[in-house]
Amino acid sequence: MRVSYDDANLTALPGVTICPSDKFDFHNLLRLWRKAGRRDKMPKDVDLKLLGVSNLTLEEVWRQGGFHLHRLVAQVAVHDPLRLASEAIEDGMPCPQKITKTRRKLGCHRLVSVTLQHVQLLDRTSRPCRQKANYSSKVCRLTCLHAHVLRRHGCRLPYMLGEGRACRTEEEVRRVSGAIYHLHDYGRFNYTAACDCPPACSLSIYRANTDTTWNTQRNSVVKVFMEGTQSERVEESYAYPVPALVSHIGGFMGLLLGASILSFLQLLEIPLLKAYALAVWALQECGRMLGRMGVRRQAWTSVGSGSLHQATRKEQTD
Repeated sequence: MRVSYDDANLTALPGVTICPSDKFDFHNLLRLWRKAGRRDKMPKDVDLKLLGVSNLTLEEVWRQGGFHLHRLVAQVAVHDPLRLASEAIEDGMPCPQKITKTRRKLGCHRLVSVTLQHVQLLDRTSRPCRQKANYSSKVCRLTCLHAHVLRRHGCRLPYMLGEGRACRTEEEVRRVSGAIYHLHDYGRFNYTAACDCPPACSLSIYRANTDTTWNTQRNSVVKVFMEGTQSERVEESYAYPVPALVSHIGGFMGLLLGASILSFLQLLEIPLLKAYALAVWALQECGRMLGRMGVRRQAWTSVGSGSLHQATRKEQTD
């Protein structure tokens, strides 16, 4: 059974993740390409090619070749602070430029109102949960997946969780990224068998409602605000505990059958009395049988002694 009510305590603020329109900035990548001594045209996978012609790691290439915060925003995600930003941005809301029929560019102006819902689950045998502070089942599952890939391939990408050697060559990056794409995106990894990641007993769910308008300044504006200081709290509890269930069953049986505990005791009393009477009768019969056997033995003894006296007298007479 789930009970919902409003909580007037201070509402926890959500995490807000923003992403630019593209992964890399062309000018930043060109600068890194020229700095590595290359004068030819940049390939499409220039971030991987830079690993072979420079001393940069993949994380350094992504950081130096990426966009800055003043660029246009393409994705906005409002999520639980415990959730990974790289995962939350996949469910984010786009806020790109809009091009009209007259080839006029308009900027995105988005208002995001957020409500908070706290969920408290029961730790049951059929559906266990983990009561631990700062625990997230999704982070646990991703950590387990990344550890599995790290054990098999021996290196990690910048966004992977856990510690390990960073992938330094293009071949290693392609092999590890292909393994994660195959296991995670296609659902080929068995999280139930390989990971011990039950859901958290305490969950914080942020729900976002958006309203989008367009401006002529060709810039992106995103405003995130809480609808109120109150939050909804949902608690899961047993509708019928075991004592209440037993008492209800007893009440219904008494109502339908007209029986009670005293009636059950009386039902048990009848076979006990029958058994007691049977035992008394059996003992009496055994006593009678023993008495009869004693009388017969005494009779046989008296008959035998009488015959012996008659034989003795006959011998004396002779």
